[in-house]
Amino acid sequence: MRISLNLLPPEKKRNLRQGFIIAFAQSMTLYVFIIVLVLTGTIISVRMMMNNNFEALNQPVSEADQYPASSNEIKQLNFYLQRVDSYATRFTAWSEVLKSVLSAVPKDVHVQKLSFATDGGVRLTGEAATRDDLLALKNALSTLPFLSDISSPLSNLLQKKNVLFELTMRYSPAKTGGKK
Repeated sequence: MRISLNLLPPEKKRNLRQGFIIAFAQSMTLYVFIIVLVLTGTIISVRMMMNNNFEALNQPVSEADQYPASSNEIKQLNFYLQRVDSYATRFTAWSEVLKSVLSAVPKDVHVQKLSFATDGGVRLTGEAATRDDLLALKNALSTLPFLSDISSPLSNLLQKKNVLFELTMRYSPAKTGGKK
């Protein structure tokens, strides 16, 4: 335990107490001054920012200028959507078409090439074991609703066995059962 004696005269005690009070008042005044400076700086910066934003808000709105740009963007988007829709409507399920054509091929006929032209022409080349197999192929293809005008050169029918053939026909995508 520590005991301290205060041997200062009362006058010195009063001066010392006044010195502490003055130092405390000075430090509090300094703190208040710093706080006032910070608040003043904040208020001034907020006021300047609000003046700038207020000036931007007071500028005339150019809605008339934005409408044509938006309208053009919408027109372009509609144009692209129409193109996509036209592609979708012209889609042909080729797997179904090929499946139908190849299922019509008799057992003794070997297809070597099947080609579709953009104008709707179809060419089928291959080899048939006999002339009767080639005629059976021609009859089977004529039953398909999407093929028409099936023709073959007369030279295909002159051979009796191992007939190399080439058939030409017209393809109608509207009659495939799917979309055009």
